Amino acid sequence: MISGVNGESRKALERQIRDRGLEKEITLTGFVENAERNAIYKYSRAFLFPSVFEGFGMPPIEAMLFGTVVITTNKTCIPEVTQNKANYVEDPYDVKEWIRVMLHPKNRIGEMDFTVYD
Repeated sequence: MISGVNGESRKALERQIRDRGLEKEITLTGFVENAERNAIYKYSRAFLFPSVFEGFGMPPIEAMLFGTVVITTNKTCIPEVTQNKANYVEDPYDVKEWIRVMLHPKNRIGEMDFTVYD
């Protein structure tokens, strides 16, 4: 499931999905309301956040609040806001690295101090 992609980016992504025959494996949700977003976080096996530029990085924290394993980049502020408790890829453009991390994620959410976000 991929959320939040619209406009020209969505069209390009739909083309890539179609070209790879992944229409049955990937759902593009577009915008989701908070309640639906929270359910997605809660019931996902993992939350992937491939950001290479981020002002604060709230989505990984939100996913972790629901107990979901986060796999993201070690770029920008993300390691700091996730307290170095997410699973990180060094090269956000390296598909093999993403796959390696997805196959063996660590769940360190129990070590998070969520009180700093109150």
